Amino acid sequence: MKRGPFLIVLAMLAFVPLQAAAQSQWEQQVLEQIRTASELIAPEGYAMVGDAHMGSLHDESSEDFHVTLHAGAHYILVGVCDNDCPDIDLMLLDDSGNEVDSDYETDAVPIVEATPFRTQSYRVHVYMAECTSEPCFYGVGVYADAASASTAQGGMPSSQNYRGQLDTGDDRLDGDYYDTYDFHGNAGDMVVIDLFSSSFDTYLILMAPSGADTQNDDYNESLDRSRIERVLDETGTWTVFVTSYESGETGAYELSITTSSSGVPFSKRGG
Repeated sequence: MKRGPFLIVLAMLAFVPLQAAAQSQWEQQVLEQIRTASELIAPEGYAMVGDAHMGSLHDESSEDFHVTLHAGAHYILVGVCDNDCPDIDLMLLDDSGNEVDSDYETDAVPIVEATPFRTQSYRVHVYMAECTSEPCFYGVGVYADAASASTAQGGMPSSQNYRGQLDTGDDRLDGDYYDTYDFHGNAGDMVVIDLFSSSFDTYLILMAPSGADTQNDDYNESLDRSRIERVLDETGTWTVFVTSYESGETGAYELSITTSSSGVPFSKRGG
C-alpha cells in the first residue's frame, strides 16, 4: 500500500507516552495510541467510524474480526500495539476472501486502505509477528474520509461492531436464545447488517418501528453468516434480533450494523 502522508502517524506514535491506568496498563497504552492516531489523521479529513477493535494475542498467533465498509468511501485501518509488541501485521480481505491490502512490514503500526465499490463486510486479519511478554494487547481503528463518504452516501456512514454471546440466560424467541440491538433509522437510509458465528447456525431479523420484519438465515449458503441489506422505509427505532436457526444454540458472535446516517447512537437492550 502507499502510506503517503500517513507516515507521520508511524513516526509520531513511536513517541506516544505509555502510561499505566487502573483498568490495565497495556490496554491503556493501546487506547492512548488509538487516540493519538485519531488526532494525527483528523487534519487529513479522516474520522473514526465506531469504536476501535481491541484484543490480545500471543507471539506468532492471529485472529480475525469483521467490519462493514460503505461503497465509495475511502477507509484507512490503523493498528497499534502495547510496548511489549515490536511487530504486528494487518491484512484486509473482502467478503469473497480476496486480499484488498496488507501491511507486513516490521513495525508496530500497520496501515491498510480500501475504497469499496459496494457496501460489504470485510475480514481484518491481525497477526502478532512478535510479542516479547505474552499476551500483547492491540487495537485497530477504522477511519473514513469525510469528503468521499459525503459524496458517495450524502453523509458519513455510521457503523457499530459488536462481539456478543448467546447463552442460556438470554430471552427466548420460539425456543431460540436471542439478543437485540436498537438503532435510529430514517426513511431512505441504507442499512447493512452482518452477523457471523463459528459456534451456531446464525439467524438475523430486522424489525421496523411498525413491527414488520426482514429475515435472513444463510447468506450465500453459509451456515455461519447471515446478512440483511435494505433501504429503510420508516423513520424511528429499528431493532436487530441476533438468534440461531436451531433451538437452544449458544455461543459467541460478531455483529456489524452500518447505515448512511450517523446522528443517533446504537444501543443494546434485552437478551
